[in-house]
Amino acid sequence: MQKLFLLSGICLLAIPAYAAENVPSKVKVSGSVRFQATGDENMDLGTANEDFTDNESIEGKIRIKADLTDNVTFFNENRGVLNYGESGGEDPETGESLGQDNFLEMRQLWVEYRGLFGQEPLSTKVGRQRFVEPYGLWWNRDFDAVRLAYDTTLFKGFIAAGENLSSYKTSDHDLLEQDEDIARVMAEGSWQWKMGQYIETRLAYQDDHSGLKEPGTIISSDQDSEDARLLWGGVRLKGEGPSIFKDTGKISYRVDLLGVAGEEDEQLSSRGPGTSRTVTGSADRDVRGWAFDAGMDIPLPVMGKPSLMLDYAYGSGDDDSEDGTDHSFRQTGLDSNTSLYGNASSAINHYGFLLRPDLSNIHIFSLGAMFPVFKSSDLTMIYHYYRLADEATELRTSGVDADLNGNDKDLGHEFDVMLSVNLTKEANFPDKHIRQIDWRTTAGAFRAGEAYGDGKDEVAGRIRTELVFRF
Repeated sequence: MQKLFLLSGICLLAIPAYAAENVPSKVKVSGSVRFQATGDENMDLGTANEDFTDNESIEGKIRIKADLTDNVTFFNENRGVLNYGESGGEDPETGESLGQDNFLEMRQLWVEYRGLFGQEPLSTKVGRQRFVEPYGLWWNRDFDAVRLAYDTTLFKGFIAAGENLSSYKTSDHDLLEQDEDIARVMAEGSWQWKMGQYIETRLAYQDDHSGLKEPGTIISSDQDSEDARLLWGGVRLKGEGPSIFKDTGKISYRVDLLGVAGEEDEQLSSRGPGTSRTVTGSADRDVRGWAFDAGMDIPLPVMGKPSLMLDYAYGSGDDDSEDGTDHSFRQTGLDSNTSLYGNASSAINHYGFLLRPDLSNIHIFSLGAMFPVFKSSDLTMIYHYYRLADEATELRTSGVDADLNGNDKDLGHEFDVMLSVNLTKEANFPDKHIRQIDWRTTAGAFRAGEAYGDGKDEVAGRIRTELVFRF
C-alpha cells in the first residue's frame, strides 16, 4: 500500500500548487449506492454436483471533480463494497469480479491539463484513470498511466503508457498474479472522414516482466503461468447507413478487425504436493492470432420503435499445439466486452451474460432486440450461439465451470433478457436529493452443446437484480 499512498500524495500535492494562484475552484461531488443480488444455478453443468450459489452486495461510490483552473482538473473516485453470500458479485460497468471479501478501493485519481504547449486540442492526464471505448472490446478498466490526448471535431485520439502500481484494495495486499508487473502502451485514433462515418485504429503492447519460477519451486494452483510480450493492432469502421424502413431511424453498423503477435513463455508444472503444484520447467512459443467482430442495429417500423440487433464475432484458435506457434487470438486483458445494444439504457455482456467468453477460439452468432417500454424503460432480449473454432478442452475464460471434451465444436446456446427501469421518471420521484433511481434485472440461460461431453444438454442459469441510487 506504500505505492498507493505515494501516488495519492503526488496527485494531492498538485492541488495547493494551483490553488495558490487564487483562482476560484469549481468542485462537484457525486455518488451512488448500488444494491446487487446474483444467483447462479448448475454452473458446472452437473459434472461436480455444485449447489445453487448466491451473492448479495452493497456498493457505495463517491466522486470528487474539481476544476482548479480553466485548464486543470482534478478527479478522484473511491468505493466501498460489502459482500454477502457465496459466489461473489460483479462490477456491471467493467465486468470485473467483486470477489467475496469486503473492501475499500481507490478507483481513479488523476490530474488533467488541457491546452498543452498552448495548443487547445492537446491535453495530458496523469494518474489512475479509466480507459474505455464504447464496445469494450479493447479496454474498459482503471489503469495507472500517463496519457497524451488530441481532440478535434474530425479527429481525436491518444497515446498512453503505464503499469499498475498496486491493487488499490484493502482486501488485497498486492495485485492479482495475472495483473502484476505488466507494462503497457496503448493508442487509438478516430477520424470522421464523412458526416457520421468513422475510421478508428487501435494499438496495444504489453510486456509481462513478472518472471517465471525455477524448477522445483512449489506454487499455488492458480499462480500466473505465462509471461508474454504481445502487440495488438486493429481497425474499426462504424457509422450510420440509410433507413431500411419508412419513418424509422438510420441503421448503425460497426466492423472490427484485430490481430495479435508476439512471444510467450509458459511455466510448466506437475500436480502436488497436496493442492499445490511443482514447477518442472518452461517452454516458449510464438503468438499469431486474429479476430473479427461485426454488428448492426436496425430500427423497426412498429409501435415503440424497437431495434433489431445482429452480430457475428470470431476469434482464431490453434489447430496444432506442436508447431511452436499459438494461433489463438486473445484480448488485451483490459477488455470488458460490455456495451449498449441499440438504444438500451444499460450495458450488457455482448458475448453473453452467463457464458461470458473471451474472443478466443470461438464463433459467436448473436440476434437480439431492444423494446422501449413505458416512459423511460427498455427490455432487451438476445440469443447467442457458440461454436469452437478448433477442438479444445477449455475456453480461455468462461462463466461455466465445466471442461470440454476436446472432440466436438458445438458449445451451445444462450438466451438473455434484461429489463432496465428509470424509477425516477416512471414513478415521478422528486429528484431534489436523489438525482436518479435505476432498477435493472438480467437473466440468462445456457444450454450446453456436444463439446461439453457429459454436460451436454444441461442447462445453467443466472439472474441478477440491481437497485441504484445516484446522488
